[in-house]
Amino acid sequence: MELYIYVDDVAHRVEMFQDEKVSVTSTIQNYSDIGKLFTDYSQSFTIPASPTNNSIFSHWYDNAVDDGYDARIRYSAYIEIETIPFKEGNVQLEKANKKNGYVESYTLTFYGNLTQLKDKFGEDKLNSLDFSSLNHNYDFGSVIARINLTNNPATSLPYTVRYPLIGNTRKFEYKTATSFDVTTNTGAINWDDLFPAVPITTILDFIETKYGLTFTGNFLGYNQFAKLNMLMKNSELPRAYNAGINFVPNRFVHFQSGLTTTFPEYNSTTNLITSNWSSNLFPNYLVPTAARRIIIKFKTTPNSGYTATNYRVDLYQDGVLYKTFDNLVGTTDVTLYSQTQSEDPVEHTYYVKVSALGAFNFKGQIAYIRRGGGDYSTDAFNYTSGGATGQSFSAIQNVVNYVPDIKVADFFMGLVKMFNLIITPINATTFLLEPLELYYQAGQIKDLTPFIYADELDIEKPKLFKTIEFKYEQSENILNNAFNGLFNRQYGDLTFDSASISESSKYEIKLPFENVMWERATGYNFQTATLLNKDLQTYTPKPILMYNNGLSDVSAFPIKIYNGTGYTNVNNYIRFNNEINTGATDLSYLYSLNFGNEISSWYLVNSPQGLYKRHYEQYIANLYNQKTRVLKVKAKLEPQNLTNLKLNNRIVIRDNRYIINSFTTDLTTGEASFELINDYRALGFNSVGYRFANIEMLNVDNTAQEFQLDLFLGIFKQFTINSLGGFISSPTSGVKTEDTSMIVTIAANATAAERTENISLKFKDFDNNEIIVEIPITQDA
Repeated sequence: MELYIYVDDVAHRVEMFQDEKVSVTSTIQNYSDIGKLFTDYSQSFTIPASPTNNSIFSHWYDNAVDDGYDARIRYSAYIEIETIPFKEGNVQLEKANKKNGYVESYTLTFYGNLTQLKDKFGEDKLNSLDFSSLNHNYDFGSVIARINLTNNPATSLPYTVRYPLIGNTRKFEYKTATSFDVTTNTGAINWDDLFPAVPITTILDFIETKYGLTFTGNFLGYNQFAKLNMLMKNSELPRAYNAGINFVPNRFVHFQSGLTTTFPEYNSTTNLITSNWSSNLFPNYLVPTAARRIIIKFKTTPNSGYTATNYRVDLYQDGVLYKTFDNLVGTTDVTLYSQTQSEDPVEHTYYVKVSALGAFNFKGQIAYIRRGGGDYSTDAFNYTSGGATGQSFSAIQNVVNYVPDIKVADFFMGLVKMFNLIITPINATTFLLEPLELYYQAGQIKDLTPFIYADELDIEKPKLFKTIEFKYEQSENILNNAFNGLFNRQYGDLTFDSASISESSKYEIKLPFENVMWERATGYNFQTATLLNKDLQTYTPKPILMYNNGLSDVSAFPIKIYNGTGYTNVNNYIRFNNEINTGATDLSYLYSLNFGNEISSWYLVNSPQGLYKRHYEQYIANLYNQKTRVLKVKAKLEPQNLTNLKLNNRIVIRDNRYIINSFTTDLTTGEASFELINDYRALGFNSVGYRFANIEMLNVDNTAQEFQLDLFLGIFKQFTINSLGGFISSPTSGVKTEDTSMIVTIAANATAAERTENISLKFKDFDNNEIIVEIPITQDA
């Protein structure tokens, strides 16, 4: 084997001991801990402290070396076996080993790239992402457009930010003739009582941008993921400050002389103040560092018409919010920073930002004070003025102010657990996301019988749990509490309980999200949720995910929205809830965010495709099969077989098929130790959760409609979509060599007779064997 480490973007080949055993363990989802993802890792191994390696590691053992190898971080690396690429990841230098007074070797550990992903997120909160591209005018017209229009008229593109009709201070009722009836002026919805919502895919884009990552995978474009949104609600009421404006000075005046002067700490190009502890800048510069102090103050004077406006002043240090004064009204003078050199010896950059509840017009004045001792009269005091008219800004909705309180890592892993996603590192910054069953479906079937050590084989029972609980965060919601009281369980949760085993242990898969109950007005196209607790008090929920179901027509009885002086009728609104129908009017493909199969609040039928059914059932049913065994076996593989082996390959040994739980490879000998699990998934149409398509057949009503058909390449080389005919059509056809999504349109049926057309597909494997797949579409009369 050869190990290469990147130092200063250059790959260096590491010299190895000839007899050193180096083994790498690969696993992705372990049956004993199914809620977690794992990555490649090695046991620690040693390499010689040769001249070549000493050069790579910059004689790390000698702490007198400046700007050398930094063992605090992991360096990108890759492993080759006989010049064939095997693994990419990163290497951690653990220690240098000294013997007889000389450094003899270094100890290293190799990790897969998935650890890079976890390291990048760290403890960052979701609101540390840059949401500024979503900021928009916050006024009645802008909010209404995001309620009742599909596209932005100015761009003809869909709005990214929406305002779901969710009651935050009261229940929204429809056609009840009460004071809460949103079809009446009395019960009209206040336009500024609504919180925004943002697509999950947009948040992933922001994560990619901040951390230099790329997430790929066709699943991200499937409706069950692409239509998912997060409610931006982190407070009881939507009264957050708007985007505001950075204060920009136009002149500097010296405190003592009153004359315009230069200000060496200020950069007019970047509009940043950089603190400077140089003694010559301070009066009485001979005083010790403990007596040198820098003070930053800011005075705000609202202009006429804005003296009653609530505003906020923020100081940013090195681009990060350092201090805030909020709920300010009228003229204020606040101290934003006051530190001595001994308290904060580091030089920082600063800028001031002013935001408000609505539009604001003000004059600002920043004071930068260098204090060299106790005599105030000797202060070097510079203040800046924002000009005669000051600065102003419109009411801009600053979306980041509403981002729920959740870490980036917890948000991301919540999605991973929700859809049982497998993360496959393509390289150090690119990661493929796909559900576990699609991941297995794409794996090749490999017969390793000729390579197995037949006399070294153990057969064990799998480690099973008596119960596996699939849960959301507990909700305070009034309806959720009522549901729990009636059924003694949390809405949407599911407990898998195996009555056939004697184990007593329990396992929990818990999402960091809240799953609220939704309501539909009986007999009408109005749906809402109410974020009140059992005491009818507003509350701040955990992050809520929900589906955008497109426009719903309420023109027969329009919804009233109050703008502060009058009322506007809304004939259509973007409907949100926790389910989405992916099969047109065929409710067999009604996907929900519940783990279990709850009653649909919109269709009032059982929602058959919960998260457990779609993303966990196949794996757990296979694991709990009475015939399932864990096979531990060793094999001697040639380099070509070893480097081509993937964790989603299904292994055949003596006519039995297995999935790989883990395997450990001795890179010096080519010997691999496998831990395998029997695979009893039928190799039929829907064998692995999805087989050829997300839809097996459709039975729809007689109306005109369309649906998205997701087609999966799986283990095949290619597939052909034959042109559609009859009453179904699509712009997509021809030969495809990757997963493909196509929009299929179904015409209204005016024939007074039931009719059927087939979507015809032809799959071809790498041996050019062909399989014809027909997906029948039956439409009622």
